[in-house]
Amino acid sequence: MASLATLVIYLMAAALWAFGPTVGALRLVPALLGALTAPALYLLGRTLHGRRAGFLAALAWTLTFAAIHVSRLAFRVVALSFFVTLTLWLLVWALRSLERRTRCHLVLLPLTGLSLGLTLYTYMPGRVFPLVVAIFLAHWGLTHRAQWRAVLAGGIVVFAVAALVYAPLAAYFLATPAAFISRAADIALTGQADPLLALVQNTIDHLGLLAWRGDLDPVRNLPGLPVLDPFLALCALGGLLVCLRRCKNPSYALPLIWAIVLFLPALPVRGLANVLHLAGMLPALFLFVGLGAAAGWRIADCRLQMANGK
Repeated sequence: MASLATLVIYLMAAALWAFGPTVGALRLVPALLGALTAPALYLLGRTLHGRRAGFLAALAWTLTFAAIHVSRLAFRVVALSFFVTLTLWLLVWALRSLERRTRCHLVLLPLTGLSLGLTLYTYMPGRVFPLVVAIFLAHWGLTHRAQWRAVLAGGIVVFAVAALVYAPLAAYFLATPAAFISRAADIALTGQADPLLALVQNTIDHLGLLAWRGDLDPVRNLPGLPVLDPFLALCALGGLLVCLRRCKNPSYALPLIWAIVLFLPALPVRGLANVLHLAGMLPALFLFVGLGAAAGWRIADCRLQMANGK
């Protein structure tokens, strides 16, 4: 159990204590976490790319079958989507506070560390999420050289608080190392005749989950339905291109870092491509959607104004 989603289990236990041993009490926690992911995504998108992009990202998330289904069936991965989004919003807010020389970062940095530590209690792919935070902090420090000492100090605070939060589970894993790797060992992509070919095929299959061939498991998904419909996939592609073009700017680099790092844990897993393994990177995907849709909106608005002017 410790190698799985202990945070969700603790929260469900609290719900059972508060509301009684009912199915509704068990479903309440994932439903709330899923619902809260939308405003968290809006806040992060607004902070990074503006109000319109944040709103469109959150709207697309709210209306997408995959996000609704994961919350409705009480999958534990819903906690990962929420906490990675919350952590990054708090982190970006804290760094903007440092940039503006306000005192908000004194509260925001410890809160970021708390949220990061809780993320490690959610779902196995969350174990690589600290890399997203570390890479983004390094990128921010390199692009804000005058503040690199403050960014470094802030990063130390974030990771120190996260380490304190994670300490109980870390102590358990140190005492029983097999528990840390048991689940990963069970599902690892091993024993293949051509491991490299299997890894490439797994990469293609998991990319397909996002846009052209969805998860085939009827429990996890409407069989074959990709996460994004053609219109949203086109918006996501536009947002991805914008981020690649402006990747020197931390606001546009963050979705790229996030999507790549949290896509990687799904690749060395055997069996059919599983959309749940991508839960940690899906909010980043919807930041691409919001950014692409907002760019398309601006282009259409400019052309409409030009047409009216003529």
